Amino acid sequence: MTSRPDNAAVPQPTTSGPDNAADRRPTTAGPDKAAEPQPTTAGRGKLVRDRIPHLISADGGVALTRVAAAGEHLPLLRDKLAEEVAEFLDGNDVTELADILEVVYALAAALGTDAGGLDRIRPAKLVERGGFGERLVLTGVIPAEPARGSGPP
Repeated sequence: MTSRPDNAAVPQPTTSGPDNAADRRPTTAGPDKAAEPQPTTAGRGKLVRDRIPHLISADGGVALTRVAAAGEHLPLLRDKLAEEVAEFLDGNDVTELADILEVVYALAAALGTDAGGLDRIRPAKLVERGGFGERLVLTGVIPAEPARGSGPP
């Protein structure tokens, strides 16, 4: 890792598009905190909760952030959902379920509904298909016999 002089500028994120300056939200610390930025997933960054940059600053770090473009928001949310599910599966930590719900609510909003909309959809699915309270495990299916006269002779 290379070092910069104490008076060197903190690196700023680079983005492309017509409204880059408005979308940039660098979180800065003093020049004594300057260091090379650590890459994030897949080179495009990863979606984080709104207060994460502030928490990084409070720990003395510098968060380089940008606002996701409209076309990348949904894919970033899907990536975040996979990340949170993987974290839950790694440790069965119930707090990860809260993170999953937060991402699910953000996904719902991105798709044009809200938590209330999900809360209206969920009971209908529960009535139609049931829940998971009976712990049923499907081990196979024997298809129904075709109705007489409906198949080839």
